[in-house]
Amino acid sequence: MIQEDLSKELFKRIASLNLSPKKDAVYSFKDTIKRLLLDNLGEIQFTFLSGKNFEAEIRVEDYSKAVFSDYYFGRQRIKEQQANLNTLINNNNQVAWTLVTAYYSSFFMATEISKLFGVYMTNFTNEDMLNIIRHSSNTIQPSFIDQETSNYGFQVKVSPSPYDGYVKLTFYKKSPKAHVEVWKNIYEIVNKVNTSVDDKIKPYCTLFLNICNEDNKSWHNPSKIRNDWNYTYATYYAEKGNSLGSVFAKNLKSSNSAMAWAGNRTLKPHEQNIVASISYIYHCLKEVIIRLDRRLGFTD
Repeated sequence: MIQEDLSKELFKRIASLNLSPKKDAVYSFKDTIKRLLLDNLGEIQFTFLSGKNFEAEIRVEDYSKAVFSDYYFGRQRIKEQQANLNTLINNNNQVAWTLVTAYYSSFFMATEISKLFGVYMTNFTNEDMLNIIRHSSNTIQPSFIDQETSNYGFQVKVSPSPYDGYVKLTFYKKSPKAHVEVWKNIYEIVNKVNTSVDDKIKPYCTLFLNICNEDNKSWHNPSKIRNDWNYTYATYYAEKGNSLGSVFAKNLKSSNSAMAWAGNRTLKPHEQNIVASISYIYHCLKEVIIRLDRRLGFTD
């Protein structure tokens, strides 16, 4: 299944960057990626490549500690959200509440998986950006600084550095809307995985990509589904939502049901299936997290 191939590629990616959590490590918020970048401005080499993009060279051991610290805290959020979701499922709660909770669990999982793949989003305040500029190694003036802008979004891409013992983080200016960009990042990751999977897995990858592709007008990406159910259609929090989400609710209770649904070669994006797509995304990402925890030794 897609989750197996996605997990294998994730492990390869972590290894290619020489990232490894230390046994019995104690994780602290001060060691997370954002704090590493902003609290060590004088020790990290920042270089602006253009008016909107910049790079940072960071020691592998420092970045490794930071990325697994991020995962440690992100994992706690995932566990709590899944506990809430299980309570809703076990109590057969109204479908809209369950769907929105499943979405947020999927969003948190997508965020952490993409971070470990080295393709993720981060935001900086205006003050953060001015401090980074002051500590940059060159004189290219960024063209996007605006005193009235309070939040700058960047896609981060991590790659091996030409300097031994370092990794390179490249920051590309993007929308600061995390719920939009995270699905673009997951789409980019799965699209690369799709080039090397067995033919029998490709339909599952194609479905995953169709769901996460915001340009696909037949399927709706997870963020749009969340917005429709959480904000646009109040009637979904009544019997209409229970009816529309019946396939979603059934598939959410069983990963086997979700995979059987995804393997239907005649699957069409009608209303019930569009909603059910959240359960498919959820189970795919959940299995990656389970495999990741097992590989990293995170068992609590």
